[in-house]
Amino acid sequence: MRRITQAIVTALPLLIAAGSAQAALIDRGGGLIYDSTLNITWLQNATPAAGSVYDDGWNPSDGRMSFVNAQAWAANLDYTVGAVTYSDWRLPQGVDFGAPGGFPAPPFSGPGCDWQYSGYDCGFNVAPSSSELGHLWYVDLGNLSQYFDNPADPFNGTPRPGVEGVNWGLLNTGPFLNLQPYLYWSAIINPFDATQGWRHWNTANGRVSWRAVEEPDYIAWAVADGDIANVAVSHAPEPDTYAMLLAGLGLLGFVARRRKQKVA
Repeated sequence: MRRITQAIVTALPLLIAAGSAQAALIDRGGGLIYDSTLNITWLQNATPAAGSVYDDGWNPSDGRMSFVNAQAWAANLDYTVGAVTYSDWRLPQGVDFGAPGGFPAPPFSGPGCDWQYSGYDCGFNVAPSSSELGHLWYVDLGNLSQYFDNPADPFNGTPRPGVEGVNWGLLNTGPFLNLQPYLYWSAIINPFDATQGWRHWNTANGRVSWRAVEEPDYIAWAVADGDIANVAVSHAPEPDTYAMLLAGLGLLGFVARRRKQKVA
């Protein structure tokens, strides 16, 4: 009896640990996805502002809007799951890796956007650390950009063979809903010129870019810092863990009954 009880008690931490093992993207339920690498929480719905009062793009129900409206929508967003309301949302951020003067070698390119296919502050194949959307698109979801790095011509890149959506592009949307192959707003700041922001992330081909004329027709998505749903999520064991616990308790009951029968 003691040996059986000890075996079950010893196995419990392992079972619970197995049920709570974490990956990079963790579905917290209620439409919240936690990124354990970046320590941010994404809305699972990647087009969450569709039909809202901020939706001032070409279609009032497609979730596309101006950058001003995108910022206002994120700042005023209250997202409720059950009895818990989450605030403090923002647009995905990043940093424009630049250096004053000249054109230094990677990982730093010139101040602002250099329009290079294998660049690090603008263009395709950006450094994952430079953009939350870039990290999500390239690392967490494992998508491929329209161009790939060519060591022989590092600042021009080489077109990837095939077609968009089949051989490259938004091939994997992961746990997200309504993630569209389109332009998303991103608040990426140039550390040397705060007036310049590279605000567009193209989920169709994996490119971040800046435009002098910003069309009011890009999608707004929101993130929050930290694992915001963790305090509101029960840490009870998963269903399969419950099943194993019940089986263990049943085994204990069976042994106890046999023991009583032998005593009688």
